[in-house]
Amino acid sequence: MSQRPEDGKPVEISAIKFSNASMKDRLVDLEDNHPAWQSLEVQMALDQFFSGASEQPIVEWLARQEGLDPKTAVLRKTPMTLSPASRHKMSLLGPVEVLVDLEEHYRDRMQICDDDLSGMDRISTSNSQSQTLDHAASKTTLEIKRPPMGDDSAEPKKETVPYFEVATDEHIRSEVRTFTYDDLQQGEIRLLHWDRNKGRASILELHTVRLEDAPPYSALSYVWGSPERNASLYCNGKVLKITRSLATALEATLSHSEKSYIWADAICINQDNLAERSEQVLLMAEIYTKAYKVLAHLKAPSGTGENSADWPAISLMNYLNRIWYFDSDYALKQDSEWERLKIPSPSEEKIWNTLVQFWLNPWFTRTWILQEAILGQEVILFFGEALCSLNAVTTFWDLAQRRDMPQILKHGLLADLHAVSRNIGQIGTIMKLRDWRKDTDAALDTNTVSKLLVESNQDKLVPKKPNRGKITLLELLIMASAAGSSDPRDKVYSMLGLAEDDEVAKSIKPDYSDKNTVAKVYTDVAVKYIEAGFGADILHSAGNYRLIPSLPSWVPDWTHKPRSSFNPGLYNFSGRSSANFKLSKDKRNLTLRGVIIDSIKIAGLPCRYYDLNTWQDKFHQMKTIEKKPPVVTDQEMRQIVHNFLQTLVPLCCSEDTHPEGIYNALGRTLTADTTWSGQRSDSIFTESYDAYRRLSEFAPEPPEGTTGEEPGSKVHNQPRMGWVWRFEPAEEAALREKAWPYEAAMQEVQKGRRTCITDGGRLCTATHDTEGGDLIVLVEGCTMPMVLRREDEMKSFTLMGDCYLHGFMDGELIVRDIDKYLDRSKVSIDRDGRRYAVKNPKGGFATFLDFPLI
Repeated sequence: MSQRPEDGKPVEISAIKFSNASMKDRLVDLEDNHPAWQSLEVQMALDQFFSGASEQPIVEWLARQEGLDPKTAVLRKTPMTLSPASRHKMSLLGPVEVLVDLEEHYRDRMQICDDDLSGMDRISTSNSQSQTLDHAASKTTLEIKRPPMGDDSAEPKKETVPYFEVATDEHIRSEVRTFTYDDLQQGEIRLLHWDRNKGRASILELHTVRLEDAPPYSALSYVWGSPERNASLYCNGKVLKITRSLATALEATLSHSEKSYIWADAICINQDNLAERSEQVLLMAEIYTKAYKVLAHLKAPSGTGENSADWPAISLMNYLNRIWYFDSDYALKQDSEWERLKIPSPSEEKIWNTLVQFWLNPWFTRTWILQEAILGQEVILFFGEALCSLNAVTTFWDLAQRRDMPQILKHGLLADLHAVSRNIGQIGTIMKLRDWRKDTDAALDTNTVSKLLVESNQDKLVPKKPNRGKITLLELLIMASAAGSSDPRDKVYSMLGLAEDDEVAKSIKPDYSDKNTVAKVYTDVAVKYIEAGFGADILHSAGNYRLIPSLPSWVPDWTHKPRSSFNPGLYNFSGRSSANFKLSKDKRNLTLRGVIIDSIKIAGLPCRYYDLNTWQDKFHQMKTIEKKPPVVTDQEMRQIVHNFLQTLVPLCCSEDTHPEGIYNALGRTLTADTTWSGQRSDSIFTESYDAYRRLSEFAPEPPEGTTGEEPGSKVHNQPRMGWVWRFEPAEEAALREKAWPYEAAMQEVQKGRRTCITDGGRLCTATHDTEGGDLIVLVEGCTMPMVLRREDEMKSFTLMGDCYLHGFMDGELIVRDIDKYLDRSKVSIDRDGRRYAVKNPKGGFATFLDFPLI
């Protein structure tokens, strides 16, 4: 940047450089070198520049830093090279997302100067790539120059060209005919074409082309919303009825498309032709793979114009990405560090609320967008006036699982909403599958399906292998189980293009006829995988809490996600037992073989999983908890810990059943013996749990004549939680910081679950609808226990779901090479051909039984 004095000679001031090259060897401490660059204002200016929205904010900010008049700022482009002897020190500022060809986009607004300023490397980027951004003192890319007389702004006025018109029914001329579709031949698709040089609706045309010969095109992605077609589009000179959500998406994104062709499902597929829909669904994976860009339109945030916080919210996310770029995994930051980085305070709630609105956006929760987001070469998200790449979002969620967050995202209402977005959204799933498609080292290990059974929305660590492998339809269904869909059958059909090498997926053809019910589609998928040898993986996703009443309990209900997912690959409850599943002739009943280990005596407070249908409900009254279990918040979880620590555990458990200590056993049970990184517990877990216990302990009632609220009191009364310890602010902050890793792990595990005490005095974490009397069963071939409910006096059983039973999760009950004279009913053969038995916790060996599931 420079200012041109009267003599015309530029004065060197400042410059920005960005490059694709790896610059890990040039990391510097930005806090010491360039503190001015650490603010949300700067990030927002950078984001708007690199997205092509506007160059003015970054120009004005740089001018103010130098004490110059921002109104004189214009862009300037000059080659810049820094020699090793240069006095100009470069400092890495972190990654940025470049969404446009900057030279092309700003061509008409950049000055090409002949002055030899020994400046900047010429801007050269490719779309969708993350660039590294440097700052150099005293070099020039942005020139401060006084604009021509009469021009009071350096930013040129933008003309709005209406590429099409959307009309309501009353505005349609009666003589205009309704659009009708011609039939498509095999391998053909339709593309919407428009002429960018004209602004009349009549220029919109639908062209039929063979997919393999299609011209370059962009693909539109959006949430369908209401199916009512209450808007009309002039296409091929006729009226095409479309939904309001599609009309809004076109209006917001079409002018940003760099191609003259666009594919939009509700326009390019005849939605009234079921046969065509079924055929086109099978082509959609290839359609999105071939698209030049995917333009994704998200629901706009509340507020418009100056009242909107869309850009500040998106830039806050990008700023956190830039901060985390320099941090280490699982390292905690002091509150003072966040303050020094000028992160918006909790009082600036509009920015934080808008960011949460972005994460909770319906686009991230829908089934079809998984295919669109994963297969698209580049995905641009439109959020109000702001835009960003999908890569920026997935980067945030990847780092958010491994980096420390500001307190506002760890405790309180926004933290709870942040947790909601992690559960009902698919960002984690998108991130992992996009990596898989790129053949990176983060490719999924799909040799064993159970290895993938993790809480996909939390991005827990999964086994990796260097080369891309096959991914199954079952894995995709598990990962996307929290997503929503207007037609529940699309939960299966939308995944077929991603599971292209799965034999089960190949055998399924989309069928939208009425006779092909949702229950039939889901049951057929479950049967196919059980017959293929993946019965244990089906059971881990199934259970009694179903939204489709006609569905058997052993068939997963893919319409929702009722509970958090355990990672069966971390446990070995049944040793090397071999699965023994038998389907009835009509494929309605499934019989398992196993042994009863224990039964539920007392079921603790249940915690409901956040899902698309219920996450906005508020449950703050504990008296309604048995009817509708609460969502998991800080307060709810502390109430659960209080309940167990002070009442149930001392009465029902003993050191005999938990030799490591009752409280240690409870701590591990509440997290299923896992850490916040998704691995089995370690020493850090113990320290963190001790801090959490301290925060959650009951305190003695205060002396008579005091309320516990006076200054200096050691205890005070909290609603619903009784008398608890009161800490000095510094002490409480230190405890919260230390307790956070345990608290994060516990809140994830307990969603949709409840902690119980068995008749044998053991602790377990089961599904939230588990009740007293339910059986805990070792099912052959399953790495975790299953909870079954007796029906018809033990003649049949309902599967409630999987559970964690503390003390037995690593095969402690399995005895191999047993006495050959042991009763045959207590013996089975494992996958190695060796005889084994299962110890009865009460003594002796347990008897193997058949369990018919309904």
